[in-house]
Amino acid sequence: MGKAADCILVDLNHTGLVPGHDLISDLVYAATPECVDTTICNGKVLMRRRQIPGEDEIRTAFRAAAASCAP
Repeated sequence: MGKAADCILVDLNHTGLVPGHDLISDLVYAATPECVDTTICNGKVLMRRRQIPGEDEIRTAFRAAAASCAP
């Protein structure tokens, strides 16, 4: 008790998990990162509905492109 936990919420309606006859098998063998809807780490929501809260997607893409060009 009193310990932080990490978890992910998986979109069970994602096309990668269809037809969904065996949930455990689907999660183990068919799930991909695209199936993850929400991530929570140490009690903090890092991604909600496939969006990073407080992060501008265009700015993030620009920073990633700039970092990939850095020597």
